[in-house]
Amino acid sequence: MEAVALVASGQSLAVDVWTSLVARRIREWDFPLIPLERMGFRHDEDGFLTNDRLIPLPSGAEAQPFLETQSGVVYKLFDLRPNGSLGKKLSYEPNEDGAFELVPCDAVLSDTLDKITTLHDAGAHPSEIAGISHECDYLIVKQPLAQKPSYHQSTLAPEHREEFLKDRARAIENIRGVTCSGGGFRQTTGVIFVHDQPWLVADLHHRNIMRNHEGEPTIIDALIGPVSPAACKAVPELARAVDEARIWAKTGTRPQSNAFDMLDDADL
Repeated sequence: MEAVALVASGQSLAVDVWTSLVARRIREWDFPLIPLERMGFRHDEDGFLTNDRLIPLPSGAEAQPFLETQSGVVYKLFDLRPNGSLGKKLSYEPNEDGAFELVPCDAVLSDTLDKITTLHDAGAHPSEIAGISHECDYLIVKQPLAQKPSYHQSTLAPEHREEFLKDRARAIENIRGVTCSGGGFRQTTGVIFVHDQPWLVADLHHRNIMRNHEGEPTIIDALIGPVSPAACKAVPELARAVDEARIWAKTGTRPQSNAFDMLDDADL
């Protein structure tokens, strides 16, 4: 995408230019264009989205969620930022000292589309791309309403921490994710193998883990980023996790982790 290429290269891009380019590509992709007014949205005097029919839910760093109570559907609106970004992604690259480090950074539309489809296909909480707002300033995503566990509060209370840790581990397992330790990962990070490539999954805090209609722990949102061959070569722990995730995805059976520990890294 022309707009994506400009933003990714670090060039400055005015929002009106970005939206014009996106609008042209959307016609090629056949994405639905949705007038926000038809969904009941309007902007208040301060420029914030409001809706008389949908109930606003607590916003995250990327999107503004609204609940339609009758259908039990949550609409997430990912907004275009002044710098041309839309959403967030993970970058796992060498820092100034040459050590690989996991950091969140701005995403563009194609990155966020990758995130939504990858997590959905991995088995996280179901997500559907509803379309893009008529003015091309919002990506609109639908999810079924998930159940809030006891730990789903503004702060994680100590008495709920054990329940959250168990649910998070189960939610990672449900997307066939292999937790990777070491290698500069300062937060819980999973490795999944989807669309014939490995991905890192992080930002798995207590508000991003909920339960589906069956009561099963599920990831309602996360940040993802691709795993490069250079990263696998430089970080043995990551290479082992990628191999385990690949086998799990291809066979449906998770290999025993200790089987990889007995292999020489050069054989992986």
